Amino acid sequence: MVQVAITRPKPLNPWRKAPRQARAEATVDAICQATVQLLLRNGAAQLTTTRVAERAGVSVGTMYQYFPHKRALLRAMFERHIQTIAQSIELACERSRAQPLDDIAANLIAAFLEVIQSRPDESRAAYSLLAEPENAGWADVLFERTTVAVGRALATSVNATFDNTVDVAVAVTNALAGSARWLIERGLPPDVVRAQREQLTLMVSGYLRSAGQA
Repeated sequence: MVQVAITRPKPLNPWRKAPRQARAEATVDAICQATVQLLLRNGAAQLTTTRVAERAGVSVGTMYQYFPHKRALLRAMFERHIQTIAQSIELACERSRAQPLDDIAANLIAAFLEVIQSRPDESRAAYSLLAEPENAGWADVLFERTTVAVGRALATSVNATFDNTVDVAVAVTNALAGSARWLIERGLPPDVVRAQREQLTLMVSGYLRSAGQA
């Protein structure tokens, strides 16, 4: 059995001060929600920490307790979203250990698409940030965490083994990323998401069966 060689990446950690209490977490949540709303309305170029503070109903001083500048705010919003996706994928892959390839594929794709569909505004806002060249590497943590989780699930499959689990996991992760981009650009309509889920499951299942050795 081939083991996954990728190590777990470090978190982005854009915070000046991480929230520790429920009240602080609620404040940060309001700030991040306001950031999403303003990003979708006006774009990153027009977003300012002052406007976000006003939208969130907090003072600029409170904002600066957590985010020292605009870029840290945007990165924190992005990190919160990808953490949600990564945790959902990791949980689905953990539950898929020692299962057939078709079940691993179905569980993974369902978890991934359900997260981005359940948080459409966050998904669109996060994706919009990746259009900026300086933010291109922000999705690396999500990509690597997904690859690790998928590889570990595949390594325990009950009906196949792989010569190179990492390469297979990378290919699956790329398929998910491409599908997510296509869906987000179209506004994540429910009927299209459902159809894409079915087709993506067929595609990934077929690839895994082809790449694996029964």
